[in-house]
Amino acid sequence: MKKLISILITVAVLTMGLMIVAAPSAGALTQVDFVDIGNTTSEASHNLVGWGPIEPDTHPGTWGSIATDPLSPDKKCRVTWSSYEAEGTNAPPWATFTLDTGSGMTATALALRVLDGAGNDTFEVYVNDIWVYHYDDSYSTETWVTHPIDISGLNATGTLTVKIQALAPKWASWGTWGQLGVDWAGLVAEEAPPTTTPTPTPAGTEEGTGNTSGCFIATAAYGSYLDSHVDTLRDFRDAYLETNPVGSSLVSLYYRTSPPIAKFIDANPAVKPVVRAALMPAVAMSEVALNTTLAQKIAILAGIALVSLALIVCLRKWAFKRG
Repeated sequence: MKKLISILITVAVLTMGLMIVAAPSAGALTQVDFVDIGNTTSEASHNLVGWGPIEPDTHPGTWGSIATDPLSPDKKCRVTWSSYEAEGTNAPPWATFTLDTGSGMTATALALRVLDGAGNDTFEVYVNDIWVYHYDDSYSTETWVTHPIDISGLNATGTLTVKIQALAPKWASWGTWGQLGVDWAGLVAEEAPPTTTPTPTPAGTEEGTGNTSGCFIATAAYGSYLDSHVDTLRDFRDAYLETNPVGSSLVSLYYRTSPPIAKFIDANPAVKPVVRAALMPAVAMSEVALNTTLAQKIAILAGIALVSLALIVCLRKWAFKRG
């Protein structure tokens, strides 16, 4: 226990030190576009093609309990099918929409909120006709899942066409078609596009939880990527971590490891209060970093160091008495 507390204190002190020596700069990740599929106003500027009707307005059912999903903006979605025979409309076995990086920005990540239902919801994603992601059905019950997809290797700018292709066979019990429900999609980009053009590579992670900014665990814990605590952590990341090699490496490691953890939190609401409590120090320290002067930061760091030293001395005495 003593070693664990010492490690946590050391991490806190190092984090405060990083706050002091780091400074905000260009190149931070930014959510540049978002489409709420099922919301006709949002859809109007994103060129939807091949999609089914708005659900659950057209067909009954809970649709993964979308009505209570905290990450669903308007509690509506649409479907894409794996068969041309979908509802007699001769719809293609895919559906598309567009997202735009804006001027001077390069796309780095795509987030999709997709319904993984009781049936087979395997699908693939293409960006500008380049394959970027494959997902194999993971759930046996209806669950909304956010898929963070790394598309930084594309070096894509401007208007991107995103194609989602459902791969499930037609439903034997219904004698009709396989379908895939999609609620929303978001695009993250960064400034200063790279000068080289590496070979595109598919995403290395699968599903995480509702967040187009990358704060997967915090979003799962607080229930929305719009939560103020998530905003604070995102602002700290952009200002103090993405601006230096050490911080950027930590962020990259977080992106690689956090989606499975976020998925577990999303699927187990009982652990969310515990995770929120664990995140309190990080949120508090981020608030301090973002809302204090350099002199105040130094004073706080000195205070943390003194408290840490006193705590370590007390723990050592306690351990000595216990033999």
